[in-house]
Amino acid sequence: MNRFIFVSVLAFALSPVFVKAQYYELPDSVIIENKNTLGLYVSPIAGFMMNSFIHNPRYGVQYKRWLTEYKRLRISITHDIIQYEFDNNEFNTDNFVSATGTTMMMASEWRQQRKTTLRAGMEWTEYKSKIDAFFGVDLLAGYKTDEYDLRHKAFDFYTTTNSQDTANYIVANPSKDQRPFSYFYHYIELGIAPIIGWRFDIKKNFEFAMNVSPEVLVAVPVKTEWRGDQPMPIGSNADTEIEFRLRLLEMVLSYRF
Repeated sequence: MNRFIFVSVLAFALSPVFVKAQYYELPDSVIIENKNTLGLYVSPIAGFMMNSFIHNPRYGVQYKRWLTEYKRLRISITHDIIQYEFDNNEFNTDNFVSATGTTMMMASEWRQQRKTTLRAGMEWTEYKSKIDAFFGVDLLAGYKTDEYDLRHKAFDFYTTTNSQDTANYIVANPSKDQRPFSYFYHYIELGIAPIIGWRFDIKKNFEFAMNVSPEVLVAVPVKTEWRGDQPMPIGSNADTEIEFRLRLLEMVLSYRF
């Protein structure tokens, strides 16, 4: 099954390369009526409508302008939310930290990244085709925050007894929660992203695009924030990072004008 998924994604990704080779060097031959395109990233909306969780939702708007019959300028502003760890409010002995009297402490980790990115590049596709493959490349510049929060959740243990039975209860007690530490790393990001996909004309002035986009980024730290009861350990400052991130399926719905 994993092999089938890999081959399917690879075939989808490479198909535009072979299709575009047919007309990439052809001269312009038509008059372009609607040169501007304004679009909305709809992948999160599609996931919500299908009742599926998206681990890394991307929100954004995209502007494109036809420069020639086969070439478009593309500019996008996107906002990504990348969830790594979820706050755990359930009692789980695997996360046991300590116990005092009838109160037990359980560790709970939460981490996510948020990034806002300006993307600018070029795209090659055929204006006359109703369904057409396209490929392009974007240069990326953005700002990223990496947030981590460690909390010790308190649970009270107590027993009730009546004439017939004895019952044990474990109840969360947020008033006793502790927050050992949390950090916020801030980065400036620069990178490049090739794009390959398919474009579909819908009625007269609408188009829908699906694409695969691998991204290579260099993240340079600019600020570190440390909060909580514990002091910041030596060596906990953020470091320069090189990231590779593969966007398997992005969907954009656009209007031509």
